[in-house]
Amino acid sequence: ISSLFIAIGFLAVGYGMILTFVGVYLKDIGISNTVIGIINAAFFLGAVISSILSQKIISTVGHIRSFAAFASLMVVSFLLHSLFLNEFLWAFLRFISGFAFYGLLIILESWLNEKSTERDRGKILAIYTIVFYLATAIGQLFLNIDEHFRQFIFTIGSILVLFSVFTIALTKIKEPQLKPFKKYSMPKIFSVVPLATVSSFIGGFFVGGFFTMLPVYILIQNHSIEVVSYFMLITLIGGLVSQWPIGLLSDKYGRRRLIAFTSLFTSGVSLAFIFLSFNTTFLYFLGFLLG
Repeated sequence: ISSLFIAIGFLAVGYGMILTFVGVYLKDIGISNTVIGIINAAFFLGAVISSILSQKIISTVGHIRSFAAFASLMVVSFLLHSLFLNEFLWAFLRFISGFAFYGLLIILESWLNEKSTERDRGKILAIYTIVFYLATAIGQLFLNIDEHFRQFIFTIGSILVLFSVFTIALTKIKEPQLKPFKKYSMPKIFSVVPLATVSSFIGGFFVGGFFTMLPVYILIQNHSIEVVSYFMLITLIGGLVSQWPIGLLSDKYGRRRLIAFTSLFTSGVSLAFIFLSFNTTFLYFLGFLLG
């Protein structure tokens, strides 16, 4: 299943690079924070719609064809970003790219889930998480590209997505068996795992705000895209490093306690930004803890 991990790596580099770049670039050319927030929110609205509709597409035409279709949508949206600068158009394109990207993630994650067993599922999930976080972190370094070449960053993102298609198209592993499309209601999910459902909503607010508006905040505070790039890189590495100990502690002390602890810890670190983020070294350290 190495081909799936390689595809995830290419996708995550392109995703991480573009997601951070959009907010920073729009702020740099004088777009208001409100408009930037709306444009970036459209990406996650696309993700929500994808979680509802993409399974129907996948179960109809299969994983490989669906992957090619969603990747094509993503590439088209990236390239249109580089051709036209219009706030309404960009919001629509962010919606399309969010729909396509999360469709791709659903394909890859469900594929990995079917190829794993009870004995090695945890190990495969850990590798997936490491590859995803590490690749997303590497994508942040592209923010340091010379300003004369920044108009090509969407082209670079498109190339990376196409590399993932190339990897999947040549894979030798069999596709998962197509199963009938099933609908799941939010009340049903809430009745099964209420705490996880509520925590996922709160986590969604947090992660969405982190990727879309925190780079803008760091840019306003420091007036340096380089600082934004390294901050995002260090924060994502912090998220990567935390996976193993949090997993062990949640097994030992239970999910509820760890959710409470990490929530309290995150609140404390977030408050510390108000008082300590004036210094770049403190900023990087707090970023690592936040991750």
